[in-house]
Amino acid sequence: AALDGTVILLPGPPGAGKSTLVVRLLEHSWQLLADDVVPLDLDRRTALPLPFNPSVRPCVSDRVDGVDFLEQPKTIVTVPPEQVAADPTTIGAVVFPRFEADGSEAFVLSRISVVQAAQALAAQSLDFRDDKRGSVRAACRLAETVPAYRLSYSDPARAAIELTER
Repeated sequence: AALDGTVILLPGPPGAGKSTLVVRLLEHSWQLLADDVVPLDLDRRTALPLPFNPSVRPCVSDRVDGVDFLEQPKTIVTVPPEQVAADPTTIGAVVFPRFEADGSEAFVLSRISVVQAAQALAAQSLDFRDDKRGSVRAACRLAETVPAYRLSYSDPARAAIELTER
């Protein structure tokens, strides 16, 4: 998601709430840069647009476990053209979201170390199997150059407001 010429990357596993959070950010003047896959130009520290309409699962506050949640069908959210970023944009931060349906963590944003960020980014890299050394090197370069955070949240609307204000 992009705001005022800066992107935050939201990497994470299925069910972490990445697309849901992006859809909520769009309600606060953010632009969609990409969904599911984000090409990066690490030499320029930019994320390249690859905009697909995000797909989100319905928010279920009484889910028993993550498996039930992940089996729910997704709905495509259509993003108007004026809310789609068209140009490469500087990466300002990496935020690893985790949706907590039980509401115990309304909004907790905490900075993580370069090592933690590099490990988490390497785990999300698509080309890891093809170029293990290059993927780890790229994850480390990104983790060294931009701040990284873990975000736990139970209310996507509140999380979007908090991220916009920060």
